[in-house]
Amino acid sequence: MIYNLKNELGKTYLIAGIDFEIKDDYRLKMITENVIDGLIPINIRQIDGEKRAYYDVTDKTSLSRFLAHNDPDYNEIRLLIGSILKVSKVGCEYLLEESCISFEPDTIYKNNLTGDYEFLYLPKKISYEEGPREDLLNLMNELIMHIPSDDNDAVKAGYAMYELAASENVSMASLYEAVDNIKTVTETFSEDEFSFEDYFEESSTEHEKPTSKHKRPLMIKEGICLILASAGFIFIGMWLYYGYFAM
Repeated sequence: MIYNLKNELGKTYLIAGIDFEIKDDYRLKMITENVIDGLIPINIRQIDGEKRAYYDVTDKTSLSRFLAHNDPDYNEIRLLIGSILKVSKVGCEYLLEESCISFEPDTIYKNNLTGDYEFLYLPKKISYEEGPREDLLNLMNELIMHIPSDDNDAVKAGYAMYELAASENVSMASLYEAVDNIKTVTETFSEDEFSFEDYFEESSTEHEKPTSKHKRPLMIKEGICLILASAGFIFIGMWLYYGYFAM
C-alpha cells in the first residue's frame, strides 16, 4: 500500500487508499466513531472519487525514523512488543481483525508526548494466507539490524522474536512472553549478582552461636546443690574435729 504524508492546518496526516467498498462496513464505523487505545485516529475522505484514510500522526515519529537515530535497548523492545500485544487485545474488543493492524516499521508510530507506540488499522479486504506474516518479519528484521551488540538481553529478545515470527500462526502473547522471560531469567540467575561464596559466608554468619563475656545466671537447682555441698563439707569437718582433735 502507498502512503503519503501531508501537512494540513497544523496537523500531519498519513494518507492511504482504501481498496474495497466501504459502504456499511462495520470496521470503518468502529475505527472512525471510537477512540481506540493504541490505534492512530483516522477519518475517511473521498477525493476525486476515491476513498482515502487520513491518519493523524501529529507529534508522532515513525518507527523507521526512530530507529535511524536510536538503537533500541531491551526496555524499548519490551515496550514495543507490549504495545503490540495491547493493541491486539483492544482490537478484539471492537471486533477488529488483528490481520488489519499493520506492523510494518513505516506504519508504527511512537508518540513523542507519551513515548507509547501506536498503530495503523488498515481497512482492507481480508485475505488469509498460509505462512508467517510478512509485516511482522519485516519488523523483526528492522529491529535486529539496529539492536546494539553489547546489549545481551536485547540481542536474545530480538532473535527469540524473529524465530517465533518466522513460524505460522504466531500469537502476540507468545512474542511478549518470549521477551519478558529473557529478563526474568537473567535477573534470577545473574552471575554478577549471585555468588555461592557470599551465600555460604552469609549462611555461616547467620548460624554462628552468639558469644558473651557475661556469665549466665545460676539456675535454682544449681544453687540448691551448692548449698547442700557446702553443708556436707561443714558436717564432715565437725565430725573430724570432734572425733580426733577434741579427745
